[in-house]
Amino acid sequence: TASGKNSPSHICPDPSAHSSDRSRTSLRIPPHAAHKVCSPADAVSLVSRKDTICVSGFVAQGSPDLLLKALADRYEQEYREGVTDGVGDLTLVFGGGP
Repeated sequence: TASGKNSPSHICPDPSAHSSDRSRTSLRIPPHAAHKVCSPADAVSLVSRKDTICVSGFVAQGSPDLLLKALADRYEQEYREGVTDGVGDLTLVFGGGP
């Protein structure tokens, strides 16, 4: 879903939001990328048991924290609900990670 809320990817400054106070620049999702944006929960819903997930960043800069948190939340929810075939047994590859 293309909501724009809490979607850190594919955002850019809104050129119509000209203000003398640069700290209040609003952000928008460019129309050409709107169909590519989804919530972190929707993104991690695509992860299956025993998948390999590769994330990157420069050391910890640029790592997809919201996605990793959503994945952890999904795992914890499935664990609490007793789901035995949910997301798990994952391999995480973090290039240049902490």
